[in-house]
Amino acid sequence: MRFLVFLFLLPFFTSAQEIGDRDYVYTSLEIALENREYVYRLDLSKNKLTDFPDSIFTFKNLKYLNLSKNKISLIPLNVNELKNLEELNFAKNKITHLPHQMGGLSNLRILILNNNTIEEIPKEFSQLTNLERLDLWANELKFIPDSFGELAQLELLDLSGMLIKKAMEIKLRNWFPNTLIRISNACECKN
Repeated sequence: MRFLVFLFLLPFFTSAQEIGDRDYVYTSLEIALENREYVYRLDLSKNKLTDFPDSIFTFKNLKYLNLSKNKISLIPLNVNELKNLEELNFAKNKITHLPHQMGGLSNLRILILNNNTIEEIPKEFSQLTNLERLDLWANELKFIPDSFGELAQLELLDLSGMLIKKAMEIKLRNWFPNTLIRISNACECKN
């Protein structure tokens, strides 16, 4: 009897991971390039990439992009061409600067940038009107523009592991009274 149930359910399990399924996660850039129109989710984490692969721009339906745990130092200025992106992960790279063009990723809901050396949030981030989660912990953030307070959908802001001035913490909590904000002990620091 169990065998018959298994045979009955087998097509449902296998079809969930077929190429072309919106939940299918490509982990090979080469295979993804063979199926460009079906690439919705791409995970190139832990690939020792030093540069953002330009071929990613050929995936017009891309909604999820994971480039974490690489050695990427620059986010390309034309990143805003990835119009359908909802989740972008650059955690554990070597990023120091965020291009203002990232503000053009209007569908972005989740942005993960932890464990880099980012010092500043561009004022254009205020255009990320659908952003729900911003993970910046363990960076070197020194500047957050006032326009940042316009992110009305923000549910989680993680700034742990950095020296955040007490005045900035107060400002953030005023901007986002209903947002879960994670901050290590705020300081009365000078820098």
